[in-house]
Amino acid sequence: MKAGDIFSADADELRNLWEKFINDPERKREEREERRKKDEWERQCRDVESRPQSGPEAPTDEELLNLIGKGFDLFCEIPFGNDYDHLIKRLSFTHSTLEADDAGKLKTAWTMFLKEADIAFDELILSEGVAGWYEECEMYAHAIAVYEHLYTLVRRGELGRDHFDQRLDSSERSLLEIWLGSLVSLYYYRLKQPERARHFCELIEDYADDGYVSPVGSAEAISWRDELSRAAVNPRYQADLDATQNRLRHECGSLFDDLHNRTKEFVVGAELWSDKHWIKINPRSVPLRWALSIESEFHYQVFRPKRAYIEKLLGDDAPRRNQICGLGQIITVLEKAGSNVGLSYILATRRNSEFLTSRDTFAKLNVVRNDRNRVAHASERNAYTLAECRDFVEKIRKTKWVFKFLNSLKSKNHSGRN
Repeated sequence: MKAGDIFSADADELRNLWEKFINDPERKREEREERRKKDEWERQCRDVESRPQSGPEAPTDEELLNLIGKGFDLFCEIPFGNDYDHLIKRLSFTHSTLEADDAGKLKTAWTMFLKEADIAFDELILSEGVAGWYEECEMYAHAIAVYEHLYTLVRRGELGRDHFDQRLDSSERSLLEIWLGSLVSLYYYRLKQPERARHFCELIEDYADDGYVSPVGSAEAISWRDELSRAAVNPRYQADLDATQNRLRHECGSLFDDLHNRTKEFVVGAELWSDKHWIKINPRSVPLRWALSIESEFHYQVFRPKRAYIEKLLGDDAPRRNQICGLGQIITVLEKAGSNVGLSYILATRRNSEFLTSRDTFAKLNVVRNDRNRVAHASERNAYTLAECRDFVEKIRKTKWVFKFLNSLKSKNHSGRN
């Protein structure tokens, strides 16, 4: 089948191709063994769920944490998804009260919780997965407490360099910058604590000097810091940010409302910095924010639900643990879809697969990637200019291509759930 033909095939033909892809004998044997282990894990989960919330028969934090760990061995999913809901909800930490303005407690709460619990599972993976779960459930103070613990491990020198080292691709992010970036976003957007957010921006810049943060991550931190500084001294900034969100909700309706919550934050910021007033103040922020918007929505709509399949299909091109698909990997997924039956089937379930694999989409994605990388590698002698930024906005935003792309990522039976 030639590149692109997969999307003109009818549903029955696609289904037949997919069945041939997944039904080889070795794959089926592996799937049976995996199913047996999952059935046993689910049986143990049901047993825990049937026990009382309190009293001598209630499950202990140790039982719950180790069962969460066994779940990761089966699903290899970070952050932890819906399968873990009934386990994480029963942790005593989940029911603890964390005040957003109690910086001291936020720094130590998860650390102390783990110290009191005797767990036999990898503390790093456990913390990464739980942090993302709390963030997804909008328990932002709890998420911050877990990310603060991860940074504590960094400060204490308890993690090896493999958690920080970069590949040659400038868009590849280290785990360190993912954690610190999450703290910046949560403190600033969710807990409204700009000083703490600024602190982590500065840390990202410091670690970038030591080679532990990608050029893109460093550029984003500088952009965040500039934004925080302007928000502190310019009352118009917050008012314009709120007005931008309201305008997007009014003009785009469900297209905006159905975006993942994290994507919405990036889109609102991107839209604000694309404005004729703000673009002159900080043109670097524009391609950074639109790139983050695209990466975020692709992650939540396409990559995360089918991560295991996509990682196998991408092979060495797949993101590392807890990585989202960067722009380069997104382009790779879309490029391979024409000749890779598995990827083709996954994209065929999207709202507009033909648009996602069109020449125009490839051209626009490369514009976003190139401008984002220009910002990442810019210097005083080779600065990213206002003229370049305005040209970027003309191609990506004013054509409405970016909104059509984000909308096309949703599944055909999208329910509107964030």
